[in-house]
Amino acid sequence: MAQAVAFTAALNRLGFSQAAITSMNANGLNTMTDLIGLNDKDMAQILKIIRTAEPPVVVPYIAQKRLNIFCYWVNHRSNLGETIEAASFNQAALDAYG
Repeated sequence: MAQAVAFTAALNRLGFSQAAITSMNANGLNTMTDLIGLNDKDMAQILKIIRTAEPPVVVPYIAQKRLNIFCYWVNHRSNLGETIEAASFNQAALDAYG
């Protein structure tokens, strides 16, 4: 439960609305570990589904760009065997990996 709350807070910091976050949750993205193994194409497909849902959900381009960086960061840390905590993905990490 705490991981889901931290993940939601991270998505909020990236610029996603509550409606977009709810749609992501409905599509299986509930915690940081759900991002492991996903790439830019996968994220684009998920966001396409969200944007064309009924009712459609607006996803700002910058939020999408930040989500791709976030996903890369999660996968990179996972590959290195490092901990994956939403609070660790801050502006410095966004700048370093973006």
